[in-house]
Amino acid sequence: MLKNYKTARIGYHKGKIFAVSGINSIVALDEIDGKILWSKDVSAILASTPVSDGDLVFAVSDSNKIYAFDIASGD
Repeated sequence: MLKNYKTARIGYHKGKIFAVSGINSIVALDEIDGKILWSKDVSAILASTPVSDGDLVFAVSDSNKIYAFDIASGD
């Protein structure tokens, strides 16, 4: 059993689905075919549902650090 396992958290913005699950990753998927557009690992436990302003995707860690990812590339 994973010690820090979190329930999947899913966000959506204009045809893209953003999912945070497990311990430290966020994934962007195409809403039509489910193709992975990008995936990023971070050095923290992501604890929030990802939200987007149209340019960036934001997620908050369990230590209240805010991560921002480019909506198109994940950078």
